[in-house]
Amino acid sequence: MNAEPLVSGTSWPLWTNPRIRLYHGTVMANANAIVKVGVDILKGRQTTDFGRGFYATTDKTNANEWARRKSARLGSEPAVVLLELDRVRLGRLQSIVFIRGSLHAAEYWSFVSHCRRGLPHRPRTGDFYDVAYGPVAKIWDDSANSATWDDYDQIGFHTRLAQDMLNDRDVCTLEVMI
Repeated sequence: MNAEPLVSGTSWPLWTNPRIRLYHGTVMANANAIVKVGVDILKGRQTTDFGRGFYATTDKTNANEWARRKSARLGSEPAVVLLELDRVRLGRLQSIVFIRGSLHAAEYWSFVSHCRRGLPHRPRTGDFYDVAYGPVAKIWDDSANSATWDDYDQIGFHTRLAQDMLNDRDVCTLEVMI
């Protein structure tokens, strides 16, 4: 089942629990390596919104934008990796979820600030959630000057268990898109 928009006035399709489609914006060399060798969570930067990991989005347009930004920074051809992932297997992973990134979402901003300092998700145990979901921070200075990118979402995969799931071709397929 594709996530294509419906014509106005038509009914929503019957829910069949389809595979979730995620997109990872990068450059062509990285995209080819991901498809050939697999996802490596340790290649991600440590000081990102949800910490070191492999990030994707549910929106292909947003992934294309991230690919263009990375391409401009590195002087390489942009690319997007399409991941089609089994929802049931994804749902078995330990996750932390943030729905909003407004200035009133203090827990989200506290978590982003914490992770952007390179700290693990769980201070008491020093480990990470397998997956973190939420908005994408644009500015994360303080409670008066923080903002998210409008209509952007991110799903970060942060543990070896999450990485292994992404690299299991019975659970997740990977394809380079241009």
